[in-house]
Amino acid sequence: MRPIKVLVVDDSILFRNLLVQSLNSDPNINVVAQVGNPYEARDAIIQYKPDVMTLDVEMPRMSGIDFLKKLMPQYPLPVVMISSLNGKVFDAMEAGAVDFVNKPANLNREQLGLFLKQELVTKVKIASAAKVGGYKRVDVGRVNGNIGAGIAVAGAFTLVRFRSVPGTAKEIAAIFTSMAVGLALGMGYVGIAVLFFVCVAVFTLLLTALHFGGVSKAEKQLKITIPENYNYEGLFDDIFAAHTICTKLERIRTTNMGTLIELTYHVIFRDGTIRKEFLDEIRTRNGNLTIMIGEFSDREIL
Repeated sequence: MRPIKVLVVDDSILFRNLLVQSLNSDPNINVVAQVGNPYEARDAIIQYKPDVMTLDVEMPRMSGIDFLKKLMPQYPLPVVMISSLNGKVFDAMEAGAVDFVNKPANLNREQLGLFLKQELVTKVKIASAAKVGGYKRVDVGRVNGNIGAGIAVAGAFTLVRFRSVPGTAKEIAAIFTSMAVGLALGMGYVGIAVLFFVCVAVFTLLLTALHFGGVSKAEKQLKITIPENYNYEGLFDDIFAAHTICTKLERIRTTNMGTLIELTYHVIFRDGTIRKEFLDEIRTRNGNLTIMIGEFSDREIL
């Protein structure tokens, strides 16, 4: 794979040389040119056709942001802005920059070089994969100039729900599928995103058609209410033995200010049918209190 071609634009000769040195220290990056103002940058872009441009904000004759506004409609190019002016971040992103690097203050040359190798090199590589097709570019993954922060925020908002409300396998798979498709589209891999979505959709439809992971029609949730002075252990065992294949007591809950007990069972009926005789025997045993039989919640199904 060929190295990433980078054009460095900065009016400070010393800082420009430091940028070039930091970028060229990575074998996957090649600085093809370095210039000191937007007018020279315009000519260098036409001549060298760089993959990424690093651009200073404050420069003589024309600011980096003004140059970016003029450049993007005519020659869309991934641009990483570099400046010590934090207030210019949003202006730069609105103008079309894909990322922003703050010049650190109070660092010596060696420390500054190390910072640039770690920060700038990474962002240049990320920018090289960006597809900039127009003047205004909206990319949620790069909010705050950091693609990792964008993904973290998106993941946090997604996972917060599952800390409070249990999710099914379908819901979790759908969320991570949408994140993967969104990231692929954001990076410009439209074909891969479409192919991945189609494969996941077909696989999901197949599992749904096969009712994979679902409960059988014979499986029901049974809730029986009994007085609080009843001993619920083994109270209905003989009735369950006559009418069900399998029975499991899942939950015990007191109701009506503690005067009643609600028993929740997971039962599998014989032949998948609920006979009236079964209900009559339960009502006789529990004093004709409430009996509820229903399907399992969808959260138990894939």
